[in-house]
Amino acid sequence: MCANYRPSRRELIAARYQVQLDVEPKEAWPLSLAPIIRQYEGHRVVEMAQFGLLPHFAKSRQFGRATYNARSETVAEKASFKVSWKKAHFCLIPAGMIMEPCYESGRAVRWEISPKEDEDWAIAGIWSWWKDPETGQGMPSFAMLTLNADQHPLMQRFHKPEDEKRMVYIVDPGDYDTWLSATPDLARAMIAAYPAEKMQARVSASKANVTSPKATGDVF
Repeated sequence: MCANYRPSRRELIAARYQVQLDVEPKEAWPLSLAPIIRQYEGHRVVEMAQFGLLPHFAKSRQFGRATYNARSETVAEKASFKVSWKKAHFCLIPAGMIMEPCYESGRAVRWEISPKEDEDWAIAGIWSWWKDPETGQGMPSFAMLTLNADQHPLMQRFHKPEDEKRMVYIVDPGDYDTWLSATPDLARAMIAAYPAEKMQARVSASKANVTSPKATGDVF
């Protein structure tokens, strides 16, 4: 799963996705606001949304601490995600890199995983529109779609040895519009592991924590 990533830069989002973002994105953790690209009336639009999907029954934004990743195998059945999946609320999440913990040294070490030959990639996601029951204010939110990575040459190296290995689904540039306009059946058929030879990984120079202390993810 992915609980921490660096969104693409604003100018790169404009050039690659032909949409204009008003703010410069910052490094994202669950409950952060980060850019997503979705389709509206046949056109791409970009907006800042909460990292951590909020279904209609969520009582507060804190619910998103457990819903920032959605397992592709169960996304159609899980209460928090099934409405967004059924409505084909698919989005692209522009990211320059993702961060994952590696335990090969015996302790958690923060690593950065990024494209080998490009400046960013688009992670597949689902989105929802949520209204705060206390204030009545609405906001978009999203979750990244993940798949099993137990046999992936690179992504199997991350997270605790006893944990199932997971990775995000990365959409090829030629499939951006196909993903945004997909039916649930087509979306499921598209989900596949990104080739390890197109990825690079290194120990992070950042002093940030390797995991968000209150993020759980992939549970609802």
